[in-house]
Amino acid sequence: MNADTRSESGLQPTDPLARFIFSSNHFSRERNRVKHNAFMPADDGKTSVFRTKGLTERDTWVIGDEVAEKRAQTLHARGDIVVADVAEVNLRVVDCEPPPRHANIEDWPAGKDAQKLIAIDLAQAAKLVTKPRPVVPD
Repeated sequence: MNADTRSESGLQPTDPLARFIFSSNHFSRERNRVKHNAFMPADDGKTSVFRTKGLTERDTWVIGDEVAEKRAQTLHARGDIVVADVAEVNLRVVDCEPPPRHANIEDWPAGKDAQKLIAIDLAQAAKLVTKPRPVVPD
């Protein structure tokens, strides 16, 4: 299936997505990689991401900080992928606002083993970006 048919709301295959990482167990700074648990779906069968096309690094981190504050969690890093990475594992990206730019990765299989294999593929495609010093919104 090609990437054009696996996304919603006019997303393009090269559009970037950020998976914010709130657990230090979901990435390895030493190995510079995102771990598969960062991409595992929540109990609702969806993985939350944010569409970052056109945003600066600073603006992307501001979104992450807002999410962290709302969740009362510490933001450690993010895993950057593109819509095509999601399509390649036969999942799709669906807009889910609010908050602005929020989307979900959907259509996960029901079984945890199958989910893990897909999450491994997404983690391998992801670029780890660790959080810089605190970002202060304008």
